Amino acid sequence: LIIMSIDFLFHKGKAARIILLCLLPTFIAPPFIYSRVAEGGKKQGIVKSYFKNYPEWDWALNTWEVVEYIVNPNKRDYTKVPEYAEKIFEILPQGAHFWNSVGRADYPLRLYYQDIYKIRTDINHHSLFSPLMTPEQAKTEAVNMKMYIQSGMPVYIASHSYPERAVLDELYVLLDPAKSLNQVSSLSIEELINSFPDIKIEKITV
Repeated sequence: LIIMSIDFLFHKGKAARIILLCLLPTFIAPPFIYSRVAEGGKKQGIVKSYFKNYPEWDWALNTWEVVEYIVNPNKRDYTKVPEYAEKIFEILPQGAHFWNSVGRADYPLRLYYQDIYKIRTDINHHSLFSPLMTPEQAKTEAVNMKMYIQSGMPVYIASHSYPERAVLDELYVLLDPAKSLNQVSSLSIEELINSFPDIKIEKITV
């Protein structure tokens, strides 16, 4: 569309070419600006501070470079998603149940690799919609997780941060009703993992 617009103005006479000359920087500059902003987002500064105001920052931090992914539309050299997906596929056994936030990597793994390219169709994806997930929904997910664990199915969860943490807290209370949700939620992740009732949680770095 941009090329067609440039060609149209170029052949419309002198006045149009002057307009084209004035507009040309707006066609050329954005890719360089986006790239610079994305690079700036990797360092401590104004750009990174701005994006860290969003709660999604913590949800996606350990999966993909937030500023680079959002700001820079040029994804030609962006390889973090396929690299992450490849590692996940290596880890998950056949028939695994995998809980993952839609704000993290659920979308590419479930809709892109599985639904479109039919890669690892054996994986059972459990999508957690971060912005609107209620305590009731977290408890429902925990009930399902408990059922699969007790039936001997391989169960994996993408992260120990929100929203997955909310599901882990509910699962903890289901397995140890003597504990209140407030008590469990106040535990550090190390305390949560080390004291989890009836289940051994293994952390896998991807």
